[in-house]
Amino acid sequence: MSDQQTVEDELSSGDGMYRLAENMKRNGDYVTAIRLYNQALAIDPEYKKAQLALADALLLDGKFDESRTMLDKMLVKEPDNEEVLRELGKVTVAQNDPATCLKTYTALQKNKPQDANVFNGLGVCYDLSGQHDVAQEKYQKAMTLAPDNLNVRSNYGLSLALGGKTKEAIDILSKLAHRSDTTPNMRHNLAVAYGLAGEGEKAKRIFSRDLAANDLDQNIDILKSLQVSPSSQDDAASHKEIARPSSALTQNSDTVALPTSSIVVDKLGAQPSSDQQKLPGEKKKAEKQEKPVSPEKNDQKNTSL
Repeated sequence: MSDQQTVEDELSSGDGMYRLAENMKRNGDYVTAIRLYNQALAIDPEYKKAQLALADALLLDGKFDESRTMLDKMLVKEPDNEEVLRELGKVTVAQNDPATCLKTYTALQKNKPQDANVFNGLGVCYDLSGQHDVAQEKYQKAMTLAPDNLNVRSNYGLSLALGGKTKEAIDILSKLAHRSDTTPNMRHNLAVAYGLAGEGEKAKRIFSRDLAANDLDQNIDILKSLQVSPSSQDDAASHKEIARPSSALTQNSDTVALPTSSIVVDKLGAQPSSDQQKLPGEKKKAEKQEKPVSPEKNDQKNTSL
């Protein structure tokens, strides 16, 4: 049997289509992955693994409402499905929906009372609602359960900064940012902490590694307007109203991140619009145009099923 025939046979099955979709998602081609997951589900509508993977791909591609609709339908059939609840938790964070976020992670906690990622998720939910002190208690519990989880520690540091404890936040986030395995999100959390503490030049140097000059300047201007005075509790309280953290979407991670991407100026404390929710330079990427998948044109990397 020829290699081409083997690929064609694989693409005629739900499993084969699913595996090809997984390759596309790993390569960051979410549009094609979504189409292939849908094709797998057209072959087998009850293919649960493909349903969940499709919801995740929709989330990664910024189609939050579509992802949530799919997960809600899955929960109607299996209301206690742990994998679906975890995915829904990530979606509610991305949607900046603290009420449903809290409900989802509370449901998870019933069956996972000692799960660090669940406590981390609860922390993010409380940060989304501006309850930073409660959020920090959840992160501390998560760090007790998983002391090596750097994402939780980074979330904790950013939460401290959002709550006005910038000195403590900088101490924690500096240690993370100087590790060899640091991530851009961890660096940006430190930049936000510096910006909120009034150390704009330090924030600017960190942001400059990842952002264009005009985006960098806009970020610094935003952070200047949100600076927390170390001696003023009123400033910290006001800051709680205008800081709107949201999710950083990371593949293959149950540790939901609390990123810097939606620190916005909102003097009235109102919910920001979808366009406002991200700092300049971290806007949702434009959707990729769909690319046809042809067995003849797929290279070995994308057809290793």
